[in-house]
Amino acid sequence: MNSIRIKKFKLEIYAPQEYIVRLINTLNKAVVYDNVASVTEAIGYWRPLENNSLFNGKKNKIYKENGGGNNV
Repeated sequence: MNSIRIKKFKLEIYAPQEYIVRLINTLNKAVVYDNVASVTEAIGYWRPLENNSLFNGKKNKIYKENGGGNNV
């Protein structure tokens, strides 16, 4: 079996703003650098599906969030 050697990678995570500090602190424990992060606002869309353990929202409803937490 051939092994893949990864020299560089980028981890991109989209999360609610209130989780940023906790997420960065958790990632700091797993890497050789710490507090390396770039934070930007984004507009997110999602629809929880039927067989889903929900983090946010109601099943089969489409949500939109734009940094401030507004749902449509």
